[in-house]
Amino acid sequence: MELDVFEYVRGHLAGETQNGNFVYADTYEPCKDNRPCIKCNKFPTFKGYDACLGTLDGVKFACCGHGRIDNAYIMFNDGKLLEGQKAISYFKVVASKKSNTQFTRLLYHAKLVK
Repeated sequence: MELDVFEYVRGHLAGETQNGNFVYADTYEPCKDNRPCIKCNKFPTFKGYDACLGTLDGVKFACCGHGRIDNAYIMFNDGKLLEGQKAISYFKVVASKKSNTQFTRLLYHAKLVK
C-alpha cells in the first residue's frame, strides 16, 4: 500500500492512503486516539490536549512537538503564534514558574526541561 501526504500524529509517522484515510506508516492501522505520544508515552487528556501540557492560560491550542521541536507550536487567544524552538522555550518558562507541579514533571519526562 502506498501512502501520500506524510505527517506526524503524536510523533508517529502517518500518511494518507489512496482512499483518503490516514493510517500509521508502520502498521497501516487507522490514525485514532489509540497511540500515546512517542516522546512521553502519554495519551491526550480527556479534552484532547497533549498530556505534558494540559491546559495553558491564554492559549487557544498548543502542541509539544512530540519529540520533534519543529512540530511544536502555541496559538494564543490573541492570535499570536509561536512555533518550533520558540514554543519549546515558552513551555520551559511556564514550567519554571510552576515548579513541583504535574506540568513540570511531565515536561521533564518528555525531556522538554531539565
